[in-house]
Amino acid sequence: MSHPTTNPTSPTSPKLSNKGTPPSAAELGTPLSSPYWLDLSWFSPATFSDMSNMGVLLDEWLAAIDSARKRNFSESPLILTVAVEYSSMLGMEVYPVDSMARNLDWIHVAAYDFNKPSGSNVTGANAALFDPSTRENGVNFGIVSWITSGVPASKLVLGMPLYGYAWKLADPENHDFGAPAIGEAITEDSAMNYVGIAQFLRAQGSAVTAVYNSTIVVNYCYSGTTWIAFDGAEAITDKILYTKKQEILGYYLWNAAADDNWVLSQRATIQGDDKNQRSPTVLVVILVPIVSMVLLLSSLLFYWGRRIHKQRGKFCKLSTETTKMNSGEEWSRAASVFSFSVVAAATNDFSDENKLGQGGFGPVYKGNLQGGHEIAEFKNEISLVAKLQHVNLVRVLGYCIETEEKILIYEYMPNKSLDYYIFDQSKKVLLDWEKRVHIIEGVAQGVIHRDLKASNVLLDSQMIPKISDFGMARMFGQNESEAQTKRIVGTYLIDVFSFGVLLLEILSGRRNTSVCFPEDSLNLLGVAWKLWKDDRRREFVDPILDDSSSNCKLTRCIHVGLLCVQEKAMLLQCSVNDSALPTPKKPSFSIDRLDAMDEASARQICSVIDGTISITLPR
Repeated sequence: MSHPTTNPTSPTSPKLSNKGTPPSAAELGTPLSSPYWLDLSWFSPATFSDMSNMGVLLDEWLAAIDSARKRNFSESPLILTVAVEYSSMLGMEVYPVDSMARNLDWIHVAAYDFNKPSGSNVTGANAALFDPSTRENGVNFGIVSWITSGVPASKLVLGMPLYGYAWKLADPENHDFGAPAIGEAITEDSAMNYVGIAQFLRAQGSAVTAVYNSTIVVNYCYSGTTWIAFDGAEAITDKILYTKKQEILGYYLWNAAADDNWVLSQRATIQGDDKNQRSPTVLVVILVPIVSMVLLLSSLLFYWGRRIHKQRGKFCKLSTETTKMNSGEEWSRAASVFSFSVVAAATNDFSDENKLGQGGFGPVYKGNLQGGHEIAEFKNEISLVAKLQHVNLVRVLGYCIETEEKILIYEYMPNKSLDYYIFDQSKKVLLDWEKRVHIIEGVAQGVIHRDLKASNVLLDSQMIPKISDFGMARMFGQNESEAQTKRIVGTYLIDVFSFGVLLLEILSGRRNTSVCFPEDSLNLLGVAWKLWKDDRRREFVDPILDDSSSNCKLTRCIHVGLLCVQEKAMLLQCSVNDSALPTPKKPSFSIDRLDAMDEASARQICSVIDGTISITLPR
């Protein structure tokens, strides 16, 4: 389906209190028990409370409307839709996807406005399917985030913009994506609808160069110092093919009035109707011999494949789960399979000059694949790691399993690991409080890791945290309380405890294994607890940190950290500053000789959280 060119009025979402309960359906009223279509606009929800309250409101509102409909003997239910941001995740906040999946008929995904001249000094795409600068933007990233968070693809409607943005190039000879730019061009705010873009192309004639980039799926043109990115006929066609491969409900053009002589609207209509062109009779005649041939070829390929594998002693397995998530070969960004010779060449035959260090599962090397793509790789026994795709996980590029060699190739993190900064007196100044908050929020995303520590938190070129060394990790669903595996390696409480330790290390700039108060034999957890009890909390914090201009306060983070490492750990939303937190209790794995002096005999007080771990020692 395609979205109608005219929408009903979109009322503003009711203002939701962050400090109390959301307004009930009775307070809002239920005027929509007749067959109406209500389209809510819900962009940039501010807080966790806003998200949660809206989820409760949808449940109550739909229940009240359904009740009113039954009382009025109406057979037509309310059609309820909502327009949302391109991704289900906004920083640490996540839309209430469970409630949305239950109550909404469909969801308009506004997958555009990723890059504007006003916010960047390099050229960029307004609505690329695959953003060339980062995997965290782009239409595909947003759609996949909604689907993997629990919203059925059949309830998603993809928004495609009929406008673009004009940039002024710093150098007219440098006109690719990411070229230096010095602001807006043509219009005051740089925005141009498709009518204006088409007029620009006609007016410039042979002086303008029009390009379609099929890799990231976007059109752009340039003439002199003017550079414009937009969705043309080719991009619209490929995006519609993408919606079919993802099996999402449909798409809409925003907005149809901006089209040039209905060129893009007609292209969308033709592509949308193309799948229904063949009659059932023709399909049967064509499909029977095709299916027979496919079965025959599959049998032959399987037979010869088995023989080749036995002869070479090699088994390579494509990551089908990742490919499925990206839906389709041409749309896939899944891990690739590399031969051992390619990996050896990329790392200069695993030379010492390319060695970065020693990881938890083997040596780590830096290398360059053909085409200049920089990688890091380590030897590891891997089976399904490639299907772990998450914004805060180091992205797997591919792997090689050949004879006795088992190698995993993943993206290179140029800014090393978190412990490289926070435990070094000269380098810790590079991470102010805002940067550390950003890192804390990234680490706290939903991944069960089992070995969370500062050395496993890597930082990319933009200091975005990426968790590595995740051989025991798996994705943690939004509606799961604990991930289940056939062979349990610990419980989620281990990650809660580890997150608390890491949080306290980030706040203090000291390792948990160090003895901070030698006279009292206190480790980091013991110091945090002692200073908390004595109301000397600021003494625990790294002196270089200043939270005066931040919404996330240092003392609150200490509070959350202590709740994570106490005997019965608690993990809460540390960004919700207006909610009361319970009083923390004495941490697990803390040693306090002062308390022990009151005992009949001095002894260490230790506790072990409920989980399967190898050695009961602090990190």
